Amino acid sequence: MVIYLIDDDIDVLDKQTKRDILTHNKSVRGNCPQSLLNTALL
Repeated sequence: MVIYLIDDDIDVLDKQTKRDILTHNKSVRGNCPQSLLNTALL
């Protein structure tokens, strides 16, 4: 599952956490089938 952030999240998170989230999202996008990435959460 990709982690989504809003502007307020970005303002308060430290640099390492932002890097960790970016790394996680890149990994998910590289390893999950495209059909799962296009599924919206309600």
